[in-house]
Amino acid sequence: MSHPTKKSSLRLGLLVIMGVIGIAAYRVGFDSQNRPQRVAAQGEDSCDALIQEALQLSSNFCLELGRNEACYGYTSVSVVLSNPDAQFAQRGDIVPVTDIETLITRPIDPATGEWGIVMMNLDADLPDTSGETVRLLLFGGAEITPQTPDALVENRPVVQVTNTNDNNLNLRSGPGQEFPVVDIFDIGDTLPFYGRNANGDWLRSSRGWLYVPLATVEGNISTLQLIESADDAYVAPMQSFALQMDEAANCSAAPSGLLVQTPSGQTANLMVNNVEIRIGSTAYIRTRNNNSELVVANVQGNVQVISNDFDQPVPEGAQVGIEFNEDNAGNPGNLEPIDGNLTNLDTRFLGELPQTVNIPKPWTPDIEITFAAAPSSIPAGACTTLNWQVSNAAQILLAGSPVEAVGTRVECPVSTTTYTLVGITSDGTETAQQITITVTPNALATNVPPTQNPTSVAPTVVIDFFSASPATIIQLGECVTLAWGVSGDVAGVFLDDGFGETPQSSSGSISACPEVAPTTYTLRAQDSGGMNVYASLTVDVFVPPTPAATPG
Repeated sequence: MSHPTKKSSLRLGLLVIMGVIGIAAYRVGFDSQNRPQRVAAQGEDSCDALIQEALQLSSNFCLELGRNEACYGYTSVSVVLSNPDAQFAQRGDIVPVTDIETLITRPIDPATGEWGIVMMNLDADLPDTSGETVRLLLFGGAEITPQTPDALVENRPVVQVTNTNDNNLNLRSGPGQEFPVVDIFDIGDTLPFYGRNANGDWLRSSRGWLYVPLATVEGNISTLQLIESADDAYVAPMQSFALQMDEAANCSAAPSGLLVQTPSGQTANLMVNNVEIRIGSTAYIRTRNNNSELVVANVQGNVQVISNDFDQPVPEGAQVGIEFNEDNAGNPGNLEPIDGNLTNLDTRFLGELPQTVNIPKPWTPDIEITFAAAPSSIPAGACTTLNWQVSNAAQILLAGSPVEAVGTRVECPVSTTTYTLVGITSDGTETAQQITITVTPNALATNVPPTQNPTSVAPTVVIDFFSASPATIIQLGECVTLAWGVSGDVAGVFLDDGFGETPQSSSGSISACPEVAPTTYTLRAQDSGGMNVYASLTVDVFVPPTPAATPG
């Protein structure tokens, strides 16, 4: 993907133009027709007053804003225009977005009364017949440079496609089944499609690509725009642009950035800094880290980021960062809760958008719990080890007591017991998992299976003890010592490790290093009459969980 880069000569020329505009502005004083005279003020109160006034006046001056047009909303804005006859120097000036080569809005300064605001209405890839547009609100220290090819598609042809199947159809991020599903084409719905692939068997709408043999088409597919790359799909005026930010702000109540809102029920696609962004309501877009990372936040509805063919849906109240440079962009990073900049976009900002929007509560990732016991069934008097790992929780409780996110605990229940592990988010949402440890009677029993001892005569041999040391739960690679003692009329002692019995002395010990979890060892003692008694114990092998990687 190739886009024009900013040359140093253009930057220098822009700075000269900005300087001239700034000097001229201060010479005329920006009277009541352009910028109100202000006494230098400090603090958040002065910022709040300026914000309220600037947004209200911007809205009033931009009432006549049309399709694919930009309106000078509030002071101060600098611009480079391709049309020398166009005027974009004071509030209420409106120009076609195709005339804009570079547009810069100034950061808020309550001392001078400056705060650059520009409103735009774009077609993007909405159908021309809808009569609706995408609203962009650019404010604060922001710079936008169109990256749209010279040959813009205006009034591009569309075909109407109807899903006449008995099933919903998939809309994908690209023309092929290897691309992920990004939306659903419901039964009976009709959508306009404006693009096609070379074979004409996949069509593009603002909501995604459709395999056209599955639907009914009204119109001539061959008249549609051929889309062979992402560049081809972002050719409407100002649909693709570069965004840079002046991250220095004079008050936190007035962030800088770009608000984008699509009409109700419509999805529009923009390309910002080589990143494709699908917006199905309202998004807030900015940069950070010295203009090396684009940040896309979902204020309301559906937002999806596509970069390097990697699709990242962004939930409401979440944001995602994508590193970029002049030539390309990286993969979307980890989802994050919205930060303070978005929180400051209160109803005063959002009130300038056509549709009502409420700030969502910050997104919190789902709690992930791994909870296990080794072993989960023990004889009375034995112990088990609980091990756990919990991610994305502000508080973690095991059996009602606080614990760390990763840990182990030895428990020796006297009867069957259920343990509950709970993860709690910062907003109080709980996620729980349970494990039940089954406790069985002691394995040292003199009851003889009837198939082994068909008579009712009690055996005359006794197993005094059968134990494992140091524990019945070990880590992989460790060993235990099995020890036993048998008394009475001993005719034979046999130890079965699951692979067959081996003769043993009436008292003794061996080292056992099980590799299978769990491994049960059975001791059989036989008297001279051929009657048997048994004792068994289970050794479990515990593999510690690998700690989760810390998000970068």
